[in-house]
Amino acid sequence: MKTSSISPIQRVLIRRSFRKVARHPDLVAELLYNRLFEIAPACKMLFACDMQQQGRKFIQFLAISVVSLDTPEILIRAIQELGQRHSRYAITMADYQQVGEALRYALEQTLSEDWTPELNQAWTAFCDFIAQTAVMPIN
Repeated sequence: MKTSSISPIQRVLIRRSFRKVARHPDLVAELLYNRLFEIAPACKMLFACDMQQQGRKFIQFLAISVVSLDTPEILIRAIQELGQRHSRYAITMADYQQVGEALRYALEQTLSEDWTPELNQAWTAFCDFIAQTAVMPIN
């Protein structure tokens, strides 16, 4: 799997937008998980933990992923390790896609008028890449 499915322009858009939302990590995480539990209520049972701490872990993972967009070996390894940790919960591609949908919702709400169709396409490509990579076995 290569990051070539995310164009150079999309990488720039992802980085710029993440810098803006990174100023509000708790808000983004809260919006994301509220939306996730709305669209996939069954997954709420997987989160018997401090949701604020969980949100911070998610944003930290996202930050590492965004920073690693131009270093595929680091990005792919980080995503595959995430997938391996989540495999004990039998997380599927559809589950990762729902998280991607919830993330795009949270980003759209946070960025407001700065959210554009191009930005949505960039984050969709990134979320799809993460989902596909997370479910791949580690070689």
